[in-house]
Amino acid sequence: MRPTSPALTAHRNQRSSVHAEHLVWIAARNREDNSIETVGLWTGSGQRSFTVDNVVRRFNGGCIADLSALHDEAGIRVRRKTLTLAGTAASTETALRIYDTYNAPVTIWRAEFNADKNLLAAPERVWRGVVEAAPFTTAAITDDGVALCTVDLTLISDAWRLTVMPPLTKAAATQGLRNGDQGRRYSNVHDATVQWGETQQAPKKRKKFLGIF
Repeated sequence: MRPTSPALTAHRNQRSSVHAEHLVWIAARNREDNSIETVGLWTGSGQRSFTVDNVVRRFNGGCIADLSALHDEAGIRVRRKTLTLAGTAASTETALRIYDTYNAPVTIWRAEFNADKNLLAAPERVWRGVVEAAPFTTAAITDDGVALCTVDLTLISDAWRLTVMPPLTKAAATQGLRNGDQGRRYSNVHDATVQWGETQQAPKKRKKFLGIF
């Protein structure tokens, strides 16, 4: 169960008015130099710094047009959400295409404010996953001569990693490279056969014995 700040719990128990905003942090790869660059967006307005996971980060407002509802639920299930960025000009679209967002890590926090717009507690994390797809849709030219585009990012939760099958012949030595992980220390893979570059043969059928006893 995710821990909740005592100040936030006390405010909720009072059933007072509350205003929530979402903070989105994306780390994408720059296609030009293969470096990882990060950007912070939030559903509020203007630029504001928040302390998330004990790190101070700056988030830009006015960039998110829509974000699918986030629900808390028990169990592990692969979930998908849609993050729609606000309409951007052609120059911004060109800049965005420089970055490779496929499988880019995404983290979302929820920040809650009181009626006076004061932050009640440190934002709590409500989503962690990666970008599955980020198609661009360019609209027609407006009356001002500007062509706006929309970007719909499809986010998939980290639970998808549990659906990836491990390699058939993963040895304990390879597993040990991950911080000395000994999860496959006593596994046996020497009998495994892998078909490399050829079609796997169908198993031979057993002949039926028609003799008379």
